Amino acid sequence: MQNFTWKQLREGRISTNLGVLYNEFVTEEVLDKEMAVQLAGFLLQYEITCDNPNMVGVYVSHPELSEEHFAPFVKGKRL
Repeated sequence: MQNFTWKQLREGRISTNLGVLYNEFVTEEVLDKEMAVQLAGFLLQYEITCDNPNMVGVYVSHPELSEEHFAPFVKGKRL
């Protein structure tokens, strides 16, 4: 399980389920620079959900982004 978790982290994957694995297997004792860089990218992510079936996505704007980013919904959710 630990190898699977590290592989998912290196590939930049995140989900609620993977978050549980990251909490379990990524500890200070095994954390290296590569893992720390990957984890830093996950810290400020939010999941957006929408119950309106007519919505196809959301535009995301942030002061640190140079332009708006369109994120399409998949089954009413977007991370």
